[in-house]
Amino acid sequence: MAAESSLLLREKLTLISSREYCGKAGAVNILDHATRLEVVPLFCHSWGCPRCGPRKGREWIKRISAQKIERFITLTCQTTRFANPLVAAAEMKAAFAVIVRRIRRKFGKFEYGGFWELHKSGYPHLHILSVGSYIPQKWLSLQWKSLGIGFIVHISQVKSARQCARYVAKYLVKGARRTWEAFPNMRLVQVSAGFDGGGNGEAVKKAAPGGKLVRVEARFPQIVEYLMLDLGFMWVDDDDQGRVYLRAPPGGFRRVAKEPWQYKLLAQLVEAADG
Repeated sequence: MAAESSLLLREKLTLISSREYCGKAGAVNILDHATRLEVVPLFCHSWGCPRCGPRKGREWIKRISAQKIERFITLTCQTTRFANPLVAAAEMKAAFAVIVRRIRRKFGKFEYGGFWELHKSGYPHLHILSVGSYIPQKWLSLQWKSLGIGFIVHISQVKSARQCARYVAKYLVKGARRTWEAFPNMRLVQVSAGFDGGGNGEAVKKAAPGGKLVRVEARFPQIVEYLMLDLGFMWVDDDDQGRVYLRAPPGGFRRVAKEPWQYKLLAQLVEAADG
């Protein structure tokens, strides 16, 4: 039985170590006087991350595909007007805020989700999915030109949710990393307050209620290994978001620590267990 338990422990720790955890910290949700633990990986949520970037893109595709998007709009820039792509991106962003106000003042409702793309020219394009009033292409082109950005804008009607999903996937799954690398300080997705895709595009499960959530300055596999090997907590389950659920052994967990982060975590566990 002990050998079987030891084999299971090694298998679980090998599984955790083999996964890709991009964050440099984790969290432990301490439940029921430290008899149950929920160990939570803290991911970087960066578009440039090979794990987080595609996941963020997929979440956006799901949310936007469920909406009744009416139009695609693409705003470009005249590259010769700008010193470099970063300057172009900053000025396009400011100009777009002005355009939104003008559209609403003249045509009424205009809600949007905007997605930045690094075009093959090396300069940014802004792709917009919009809901609201009809906007004449000629009017929008003249407004964009009047703000000093350029005159080439495209507007087309959305024919299906599937078409919409393909459109978003092109920029937020296939090309997001390139765009993020080119414009690292820019938010790649921006949405209006009334657009139903608002937020950060993440569908993150909240920590179990009733516990004490403690941030731990160590990588996720290290935290799980410490809790299981050094303190004796036992594996219960894991989920699709990478969380691991543990329970204390009969008679309570061991109280040992070597690293500073271990002492801090252990103090929180002891306080919960003895409280």
